[in-house]
Amino acid sequence: MNGRITLCESLPPNNKLTRLEEKVLARYILDMDKKEFALRLTGVENTVNYILELRESQRVGKTWAY
Repeated sequence: MNGRITLCESLPPNNKLTRLEEKVLARYILDMDKKEFALRLTGVENTVNYILELRESQRVGKTWAY
């Protein structure tokens, strides 16, 4: 209505990846599973952090303080 984006079409403010990035990441995970390659959470997290570094966004996962 009146040019507004509906709630189901908008991204939540805490979402770090775009919908396209999420789809590509999900396809990558499913392809690796189809090839019977066991992915670990840290591997997926590193992939997401690499994408976010390209856009200079905040990282995901635990941050360690030294």
